[in-house]
Amino acid sequence: SRAMGLGLEGRLVVAASRCAVQLSLLSAFILAPMFSTNRPEYIFPYLAFILVLAAREASSRLTYVYRRVRWHFLVAFTAGAGSVVAFAAAVVLQLSPWWDAQYLVPVSGMALGNQLTATAIGLESFLSDLAEGTDRVQLRLCRGARWTEAALPSAR
Repeated sequence: SRAMGLGLEGRLVVAASRCAVQLSLLSAFILAPMFSTNRPEYIFPYLAFILVLAAREASSRLTYVYRRVRWHFLVAFTAGAGSVVAFAAAVVLQLSPWWDAQYLVPVSGMALGNQLTATAIGLESFLSDLAEGTDRVQLRLCRGARWTEAALPSAR
């Protein structure tokens, strides 16, 4: 940051410090007990909490939003990352028990992180194209197109 003249040194130090403190607290008070007990009643609420946080984070990255965007992210992440993790646990890793926290939590985090980034970038592109091209969408609607047909060029 300093070599490039960006002036972000202070923000980077604060962000790195926050990250270190949060990871230390998470490891000490949540992950270590969860891994040692390996009980599904601790693992699945934690995974549900991560899903809610991911939906919140993805919706906060958008410039343009709509009313139920956070709910749509939550459903998409549950279906997408959930199916990937279920396949990985059952077929690839062949976990026994299938809820083994040592594998299920990190794999879920990786799948969810990748899906969060990809989905947020894709929806940001789609919504920006719709918002900045409202005249094109309205023209298609005036010519008799259904809303799905009017938005189709933006979806491509």
